[in-house]
Amino acid sequence: GAAQNRNLGLSLAKGDLIAFIDADDLWTAEKLAKQVSLMNQPNVHFCYTAFTRISEDSQTLGSFLSVPEKMNYSSLLKQTQIGCLTVMIRLSAFKDVLFQNKGWEDLSLWLKLLKQVDYAYGINESLAYYRVVKGSRSNNKLFSAGLTWETLREVETMNLFRASYFFCLYALSGLKKHKKF
Repeated sequence: GAAQNRNLGLSLAKGDLIAFIDADDLWTAEKLAKQVSLMNQPNVHFCYTAFTRISEDSQTLGSFLSVPEKMNYSSLLKQTQIGCLTVMIRLSAFKDVLFQNKGWEDLSLWLKLLKQVDYAYGINESLAYYRVVKGSRSNNKLFSAGLTWETLREVETMNLFRASYFFCLYALSGLKKHKKF
């Protein structure tokens, strides 16, 4: 699974700055340079970018997903806009950087990291291409909603009321996002 493979990559990594990409996704030529430049600023240990969805045959699908300038733990709970393929983190700034096999493994890790730093910083420029594949977990909105609920209840151990509140915000944000995205 994705969590195990990413954890294997993390265990083998020799550098301090880590970026994630799945085999079917793409980065622009300038993505890493722009993120390293941002990561060289004081107190920036986690950054992400906007991205564009593409079809299996590399055709652009809609507009790119715009991202905020920065997000904290609370804002990420309200709008899950950090795509794994866009993230760069500084390993030395965090404790226990591991993906879990529960809920959305990437969202769970981003929430965990945002409990350790004040903000993750965004570059609102599409620097990556996320390939939409029929039958994938993220393409199945009902399955995605279930994983989000599991992240809130089991990973974040929220009570029913709090999890319901953030789940409603997630659903509204998702409807708004996918209307234009």
